[in-house]
Amino acid sequence: MKSLDDGIASCDSVPMTDEPLLLTRCDASRNMYRFYALNVDADLFDGAALTRNWGRIGTKGRFCIQLFGSRLEAERQLALVLRRKLKRGYEPMTSKTNSERMSMAGERRASGEPSVT
Repeated sequence: MKSLDDGIASCDSVPMTDEPLLLTRCDASRNMYRFYALNVDADLFDGAALTRNWGRIGTKGRFCIQLFGSRLEAERQLALVLRRKLKRGYEPMTSKTNSERMSMAGERRASGEPSVT
């Protein structure tokens, strides 16, 4: 089993950018193709919002927005959720890989093939 110490050790080590943090978990033997996206943004009231989006790859998925008093609180929650997802087998994914995978899913749907990306 992979140690969490090899991954994200603290919220200080989570790179905060404007891009969402994209995670995937794929297991063809179980027909499991999941995504999880995390993003911290400023809200209108000098706080921060942690936006989570998850579901099957190729779908819109579900959304949850949590509001926090500061960006630091939101980043701490992001690190906590990230640690849990890595423990469950999700793997980080780059935006380029994500867009390639999503475009392949769209091409399969258009051709009538089942979407198993």
